[in-house]
Amino acid sequence: MSPRLQYVLEEIFKHRLGMQYRVTQNISEYEGINDGIKINYSVIPRSGFHIIPVTLLKEEAVNESLPEFDMGGSFPVLFPTNSAFGFDIFSMVFWFLCRYEEYQTHDTDKHGRFLPGKFIPEPFRSLPIIDIALNAFYQEIGVQLVNKYGVYPTLDIDIAFAHKGRTPLVWLGGLLRYFLIGDWTKAKERIQVLFGKSDPYDSFDYMIDTLKGNPHNCRFFIQVSDRGLYDKSIAISNPSFSKIVTRIASQFETGIHPGYEAGQTADGIQKEKIRLEKHIGKTITRSRHHFLKVKLPETYRNLLQAGITHDYSMGYADRLGFRAGTGQSFRFFDLLKNESTELVVHPFCAMDVSLKNYLELHLNDAGKAMQELNETCRKHHTPFCFIFHNESLSNSGDWDGYRSIFEKCLN
Repeated sequence: MSPRLQYVLEEIFKHRLGMQYRVTQNISEYEGINDGIKINYSVIPRSGFHIIPVTLLKEEAVNESLPEFDMGGSFPVLFPTNSAFGFDIFSMVFWFLCRYEEYQTHDTDKHGRFLPGKFIPEPFRSLPIIDIALNAFYQEIGVQLVNKYGVYPTLDIDIAFAHKGRTPLVWLGGLLRYFLIGDWTKAKERIQVLFGKSDPYDSFDYMIDTLKGNPHNCRFFIQVSDRGLYDKSIAISNPSFSKIVTRIASQFETGIHPGYEAGQTADGIQKEKIRLEKHIGKTITRSRHHFLKVKLPETYRNLLQAGITHDYSMGYADRLGFRAGTGQSFRFFDLLKNESTELVVHPFCAMDVSLKNYLELHLNDAGKAMQELNETCRKHHTPFCFIFHNESLSNSGDWDGYRSIFEKCLN
């Protein structure tokens, strides 16, 4: 059995259903089985549920050709065939979960992030089409669906405070910049915070109080990077930030948020991981990259080398939707090494920054988009995982009203 076929069978049956399975290439043995579910994965018609395979799962290299895309049925599929089911479900699942298209395209944004092509029409990227296809497959073979729907809020702490926690030089530089661009509101706010006013980004009491009723579904990701062009995190040695991090880690599952620069190497990730571990006194196994700056397979290899076994970066920055075609967790398959790994990938389908900054949605439209995604996940029995930041939950400035969106998602 090829590594690709073994991987996809593990994902489809073991990890999603908790179901044991057995593979045989002995025709007499196969035909002699009279109980349970039989799947004939071959070009030759035999007893059992017949799926005609394409060559993808037998290959070892990355093929530059795009698979055939078919919209003729009740949902879009890849690798259509003449079998009764209509397509090679195993190859379709593999293609999406291993992120095959990210090895085929070199289109990236200015941060080096994957940009999806036109191969799959945009409306379908907002659907968990792997979950839809697998649910149809499970029904066809008479397997009880496992409902994985649930609400999973995740919180990124990139910049804990808008004004507090800076060195005197950095604080003064920020004030001067506000003066130069004529942002008198921010300049006034910075001075007021210096004299005791609450920092606008300090929404931590609200977040903790709101989420403490169901802490097991929540994940926090803390950035503890050195300062850089895209890394503006507060030093973990800052007393105010230190207390917040300790408080969060004592109540919620906490992971690292590798910096824009540090996240590009295993050594950089490990350095920040150790920094956070020393502070909270716990081993860190979870991660989400700052700016969602992920390049396959290098980033995931670096995470594994650094001791990370769970990643939460699989999603889009500039749009909503299901980058891997699913809301469910899956194992990372290294396509260049042609092998499965121990890294578990946890996808998300929406982010606050996508709603406001990239899509530029008005508040009502942003709330509607999140509710539609929630209902989509509920309908197709897949997790509804999304990202918010402490800035967006400040309910101030450009983020005014986003707490209501957050609360509706939770409810």
